[in-house]
Amino acid sequence: AHRSIVTGSNDGVIRFWDPFVTERAAAILRGHNSSVTHLVVDNRENHIIRIDKGKNIIIWDVQTLKTIQRISHTIFDLSGQDLTICYLNPTQQRLIIGNRKLLSLSHINESYIHHERTSHIYSITKILYNPLFDVIISCDEGSTINIWNIRTGEKIMHILNAHVTQFDEYNEHAVEITTMCLDESKRRLITGAHDSSLALWNFNNGHNLYRVNSNEIHVKEITTLLHENERLFVAGWSRRIQVFHFGKSVVIRQGLYEISNE
Repeated sequence: AHRSIVTGSNDGVIRFWDPFVTERAAAILRGHNSSVTHLVVDNRENHIIRIDKGKNIIIWDVQTLKTIQRISHTIFDLSGQDLTICYLNPTQQRLIIGNRKLLSLSHINESYIHHERTSHIYSITKILYNPLFDVIISCDEGSTINIWNIRTGEKIMHILNAHVTQFDEYNEHAVEITTMCLDESKRRLITGAHDSSLALWNFNNGHNLYRVNSNEIHVKEITTLLHENERLFVAGWSRRIQVFHFGKSVVIRQGLYEISNE
């Protein structure tokens, strides 16, 4: 499994590819009647977890290519919108899926059982796992950030209006959080928004440490953030990667350079 590429497609078929043989798939799995929307490889258990457009889940054994478990969408309440989030925590063996709600599926005795939590009013756009504090962080289109105890499902912290647009002295509008990441220490959270603004948060108390306004970022609608070697890489729909110095001090030094194909 570690030497294969696994893909899902609109025809509902899962394909295993040898990276050096691209003419045809090395193996094929069928089982969904509708498009595959999410695909997760569990390397520890040698499982493939896939979800279709109807929110049905199938778990496969990679070695035998046989179905281990099927989970119908009818056993949990995630009706309405399509799933926007799918994340596997391999340490806790929990599969987390959601749209406006988060659903946690625990791997117990070769099966996944679910624990449902109403978590967000608006659609969830990103979830992260913080291994330092053993918590899940989720954010949504309504500019809300929630931090959860992964073992109990308890909401530990709740941040409203993380990103806003100020119309005048009395009126402001919440801006969708499009992505987020943790810094290398796992003690600070960085969020990016639809309007290209950035925000830095203290993970312990939820205090906003620093903001970078959208007019300082030359990236349209931030879609990806990465913090590595005291540098923050910011990318979006502009097809550019902007790089900031982002060390132990709070201040983010304005863009060091940009990476583009122009």
